[in-house]
Amino acid sequence: MFNLDWTELLIIAVIAVLVVGPKELPGMLRTIGQYVGKMRKVAGEFRNQFDQAMKEAELDGVQQAIKDTKAVVNQVNPVHELKKAVLEADTTVKEISKTVDEKPGVNGATASATPAVGATVTPPPPPTSEEKRTVAQRAADAWKKAAGDESGA
Repeated sequence: MFNLDWTELLIIAVIAVLVVGPKELPGMLRTIGQYVGKMRKVAGEFRNQFDQAMKEAELDGVQQAIKDTKAVVNQVNPVHELKKAVLEADTTVKEISKTVDEKPGVNGATASATPAVGATVTPPPPPTSEEKRTVAQRAADAWKKAAGDESGA
């Protein structure tokens, strides 16, 4: 803190002995030591109070972050979002299955396709109820079941 060399300290000590006197010098040094100790104690208390204030400020920031996170979590409900997505997928699958059922032809064959001359055409057997359900419909039912919505399955 103070840039004092040994020579400077020696000069200060000689001046103190000359000014104060050799008899009163130990009492003066003791008094100076007590004051230095008191200043260190005050500085330590100030540092502790400052550190506590910093910790409290950090805790306030953490508490605010926790409150913000809780608010966001309360706004977002993943189960509700999942059910909503499954219902949208289900309606899309139903719309697609309606359009597939309305198209003429079976298994990709169009109505304009004509059999070769002399060939006999046998219609395919009617599909069973499980075959009518498309893969997408079965997947949507599985999603509903996984989401806990048993009403659609």
